[in-house]
Amino acid sequence: NLHAVMRRIARAIGPGRGVVVAADLVDLATLSVHDVGRAVVLILHGDDEYYYGLAAKHDRVVHAYVAYSRRMYDQLRARLPHRVTDIFYIPYGIPLPTRMRVAVGGPLRLIFAFPMRIRPPQSPG
Repeated sequence: NLHAVMRRIARAIGPGRGVVVAADLVDLATLSVHDVGRAVVLILHGDDEYYYGLAAKHDRVVHAYVAYSRRMYDQLRARLPHRVTDIFYIPYGIPLPTRMRVAVGGPLRLIFAFPMRIRPPQSPG
């Protein structure tokens, strides 16, 4: 059950000083119910209503927000004007392309690359 999971997460974090970096609902729900005495930093993982909703809903426990795109930064500042000093723009680690690919009709092509190790069959027993 969710409450048991949140108790285990809070116990794993433990009380004390420091920072908890939250990324999603379970993290934020846990920290909303269990005060672990640490600062909470929320990293938004996408320009999506879901993440903006999490940011607004859990505003009371989040100490700082990190957005990795200028658009997300601007959206957060517009949605949480009372928290503009707590919202930080840290650009994504790679440059974003100026053009995005557009889906085309037809079958989906997928390449799955992985290291392959071949082990000899083991004898039973």
